[in-house]
Amino acid sequence: MPQTYYSVVTLTGQAKIAAAISGGPGLEISNIAAGDGNGAAVTPVVTQPGLVREVWRGPVVSVTRDPAAPTQVIVRGTIPGTVGPTTIRELALFASDGSCIAVANWPATEIAGSGEGAVTDIDVRFVLLVDSAAEVNIHVSLASLIGVANLLRPPFIAVDAFADAPPSSPAAGALVVVSATPTGAFAAIPHRLAQYTGAAWSSVVAPVNTIVGNAADGIYYRRTSSGWVPWFPSQILRGLARAATDLETDGGTEDSIYISPRQLARKLEAVVAAGRLPWDVIIHDEKTAGSNAGDFSAINTWDARELNTIAYDSDTFEFTLAANRVTLAEAGTYLVMARAPVIGIGACKTRLRNITAGTTILNGANTHAAQYTTNQSEGTVLGVITVAAGQALELQQWSSQATVNPGSGKGANTSGAGLAEIFTQLMIRKL
Repeated sequence: MPQTYYSVVTLTGQAKIAAAISGGPGLEISNIAAGDGNGAAVTPVVTQPGLVREVWRGPVVSVTRDPAAPTQVIVRGTIPGTVGPTTIRELALFASDGSCIAVANWPATEIAGSGEGAVTDIDVRFVLLVDSAAEVNIHVSLASLIGVANLLRPPFIAVDAFADAPPSSPAAGALVVVSATPTGAFAAIPHRLAQYTGAAWSSVVAPVNTIVGNAADGIYYRRTSSGWVPWFPSQILRGLARAATDLETDGGTEDSIYISPRQLARKLEAVVAAGRLPWDVIIHDEKTAGSNAGDFSAINTWDARELNTIAYDSDTFEFTLAANRVTLAEAGTYLVMARAPVIGIGACKTRLRNITAGTTILNGANTHAAQYTTNQSEGTVLGVITVAAGQALELQQWSSQATVNPGSGKGANTSGAGLAEIFTQLMIRKL
C-alpha cells in the first residue's frame, strides 16, 4: 500500500545535503513550520519553495538520528495552541538562511481557537531522509527550548572544550563552545554552545552572562557581548577564583586568585616584621638628670629592679606596667632581653620572674661588680618565654654584697645636657 504521509527533500535541501556529504558546510536547520494547505490535503514535491499556506513557524525543539535507520533524522517541534483556529495539513523545515529544505504532508489536525474554550499545543515530528555521512546542524533558540533534555545539557555546567571546528568522532552529548574564529561546519556560529546529539551538531546562542566551566583547562568562562572571557573576579564584577599557592602569595603579582586567612596572616606578619623595630616594647628605669638608680640593701636576696617608663610601644600586643611589673594581657611566645647596671655588689645574678605563676622563667648571665670600686658592670637576661594571658613579670637581681646608692647604677650627671638618666632596660618582642 502506498504511504499516505511522507516527506521529501526539496531541490534546495538536496543541494545542501550533497555539499555536506562532500565536506562542505553542514546542513543547518533552524526552524520548523506548519501550514493548513489552503484548506486541502497537499502532496509534497521537491520543487516547493515553502508551504502551500504557512500558519506558523518556530524554532526546532530537538533532533535525533533513528538508530535503526541512520539515514533518518527526526526533527521535532511544538505548534502552540494560540495559532488556532486552524487545521494543520503540512510541515516544512527551513535552513538558517531561510530556504526551505524539506516538506511533508500531515494528517489533518485541528487546533481550536482560544475563543472556543480549549487551547492545546501540538507536538509534531518531521522525518528527514539524508545520507548517513551528511553532517546536520540544528540551530535552536535557547529561549524557546522545550525538550532541553533531548538537546542540551542543563545550563551552566562544564563544556568539553572551546573548538574552532567540530571535534572528530564526538560522543553523543559532547558539548563545546564555538571559538571566535571557527572553521568548517562551525564557520557561521562563533561563540555559540554546540552539542552533538548523536545525529547532528545542535547550537544555541548563549545569552550574555552565561557561565560555562571548561573541562579542558579547569577555568570558568562568562559570555560577554563580544565573546567569552575567564570568569575572574574584579573590583567591579563578581567571579570565581582559585586559591593561591604560598609562592604566588609571596610573589604578590596575581590579581585573579585569592589567598586564605592563613596565607594572609603569614604575609602580613612578614610585611610587618620587615618594617618594624627589633622590639615591640621597650621599658626603662628613667630618672632625672644627675640621679642615681638606688642601692642594694640586703645580701643574698632578690630585689626587684625598677621599671617606670614605657619608652616605645608598637601596639603589637596588650600589656600594663605598674609597680615595676609588666603584665602581659595576651598568651603567647615572646623574645625578652633585659639589662640592669650594678656597682660594687660583688657576685650578681639577674632573672625574670613570673610573679603570677611563682616561677623563674629566664635565668640571666653571671656578672661581678667588685666591692668598694666605682666600676659599673651589667646583669643581663636574654631568652624566649611562653606565658599564659595575664601573667605579671618582674626583673630581679641578687647580690653577694650590700651596698648603698648607687649600687643599682650611677647617674652620668647629664643635667647640663638636659638628658634623663637611663638605668634598667627591658625589651620584649612577640613571636
